[in-house]
Amino acid sequence: MKIRSGFVSNSSSSSFVCQICGASDSGFDADYHDFGFVMCPNEHMICEDEAYDVPEDWESDDEDSDIPESSCPICMFEVSSKSDLKEYFRKLYGITEDEILAEIKKNNGRRKRVYDIEYVNYVYEKKGITENAVLAELKAKYGTYANFLKDLRGY
Repeated sequence: MKIRSGFVSNSSSSSFVCQICGASDSGFDADYHDFGFVMCPNEHMICEDEAYDVPEDWESDDEDSDIPESSCPICMFEVSSKSDLKEYFRKLYGITEDEILAEIKKNNGRRKRVYDIEYVNYVYEKKGITENAVLAELKAKYGTYANFLKDLRGY
């Protein structure tokens, strides 16, 4: 048994990951701003360096948004959110994680889960599509990322 002496804080740590480049950071009682991350209205957390310039006249209607959709490469359909694409592909094609996990287990029997990027890459390969084609299709169909999310999540 481990015994601690002295002050023990009840603080929790937080971790933050850029949805574009994968950079991550964490700390106790920290906010994503402390590590140079920003968030768009569609809750994409990205590094400040990944964001496009924010228009000077932009004012947020949402206190949780640091940048507008137009400053987020994911919202502009130029870079994908693997978790959103996974959800979209699951609805569109009905490919289950169990199907993909079975393929993964052929090479690594200990695996217990499928990562979002593995799911998306599997669909790209199986359907013979590319990320650029999917993003162009989504932009043409939905116009804005907010519209895409409304359709995807049914609200």
